[in-house]
Amino acid sequence: MDSYDQSGQPQIEDWGRLASLISWLSGIVDSTLGVVLIYLAVTMAGVGFGAYIAHSNVIWPANGVLLGILLFSRRKKWAQFLIWTSVTNAILHMFTGFNPGRSLIYSLANVAEVYPAALFIRWGDDRRPDLSRSKVLIRFLIAAMITPMFSAAVVQCGTFFVNYGLQYDGIRSWYLADVLGLIIMTPLVLAVRRIKLQRLFQEKPSETLTIWGITALAGYLISRQTTYPIFFCFFPLLLLAVFRLGLTGSAISIILISLPADYFTVQRRGPFSLSGNSAVSPVHLLQFYLMTMIATAYAGAAALAENERLRLSLAESHEKMETLAGTDALTGLANRRTFDIRIQDEWKRAIREKTPLSLLMVDVDYFKAYNDRYGHPAGDRLLKDIANAMASLPHRAMDLVCRYGGEEFAILLPNTHTEGAMLFAERMREKIANLRREDQDGTLPSITISVGLSTIRPRDTVTFFDEFLVTADKALYDAKTAGRNQVKVRLIETEIEQVTE
Repeated sequence: MDSYDQSGQPQIEDWGRLASLISWLSGIVDSTLGVVLIYLAVTMAGVGFGAYIAHSNVIWPANGVLLGILLFSRRKKWAQFLIWTSVTNAILHMFTGFNPGRSLIYSLANVAEVYPAALFIRWGDDRRPDLSRSKVLIRFLIAAMITPMFSAAVVQCGTFFVNYGLQYDGIRSWYLADVLGLIIMTPLVLAVRRIKLQRLFQEKPSETLTIWGITALAGYLISRQTTYPIFFCFFPLLLLAVFRLGLTGSAISIILISLPADYFTVQRRGPFSLSGNSAVSPVHLLQFYLMTMIATAYAGAAALAENERLRLSLAESHEKMETLAGTDALTGLANRRTFDIRIQDEWKRAIREKTPLSLLMVDVDYFKAYNDRYGHPAGDRLLKDIANAMASLPHRAMDLVCRYGGEEFAILLPNTHTEGAMLFAERMREKIANLRREDQDGTLPSITISVGLSTIRPRDTVTFFDEFLVTADKALYDAKTAGRNQVKVRLIETEIEQVTE
């Protein structure tokens, strides 16, 4: 049974099983036996779809799957994967009626295609390629368009030297089928990533399954009918998958469209068989159509992914800038700007919740004399030490410790009575008075602070807000004139009864 998150989207409770399946599939493509079995299954499917005539395939999926596995795997395993899949390919072709010579030629042609493609795509980068990045996608598409030429050339030369005389039309079909196999199947293999499938199946399963279901049904109905040339209807379905499901989801949608289109077109049925132009066969028309559709889909998905990464990067940069704008560069504490914003917010919260609000104004005693004697760098280090001591005191997440300006600090304590604020202030004063500081010339003199405390239960008037700040500052003045290194309290007279309830 599905559960629902806060947004109302159903959540698949069996995601753990799906994640385990994905991990299992990832493990399979990392073992030679698993790769051979996968390649064997896909090659048999490709031969079957080609009606047991290899050069008539609309799509040759085996090379696309193998390329995806190479890109998925560590480079040191490529050689054994290529050797064993080539042996598998040759044996399978011999079982389906090809003689050993032609079977060997086809196996060598596949290696001549897949290995250069993998090298080019992974050139200078050993990480698994991310086709949602424009540069990687362009390299992949270039490899998918060029390396099948190597394969076709091996086939043409091999058959020429052994007098099989493969015709131009067969070479063209070979090339187009391999191109489609690469650009359809490789992204599907690379899409076996837990984080991407988790987004599709866990974050929005209903939408994902609905889009794929509609795509599969429409692909079947459009591909089997021979009355209307409405193959253009595939584009809206694919664009829907691109915008809603991203590159991974659209790669699966392409499979759901391609399979029925391939099946019915090979049988001379479907909208691609309605062309009256005898110069273009239905199979070639379908191949060109799929290539155009896939290029459009992948380009759109990559552009959307790049825009999303840019949006996240800008949001992160904005957040960092906001943090820096609200942080004192010297001490790392909040600055005056943050204090002015927070005290307004806490004042409104205190009015709303009818809770007390306490403010400590802190001044470093004899800081100017210290600065004059030891120099400004030493004065900066002193302010840092005091700030660290203040920040290290136990306090709540809602409390705010900031540098108010110069050698003056401010501490805002929401929902805190005078007694609690006084206890906090005394602990802070004692901790700073007991700081032991040294420089290269020896022990530095101890330093003390004076603290002014004001507490109020706010009212919804500006007058009391202004008086609150002034009262805390007057309390600080009381502490300094009374001899420094102490805490003094001042309460607003009209608020004394409320604060001390």
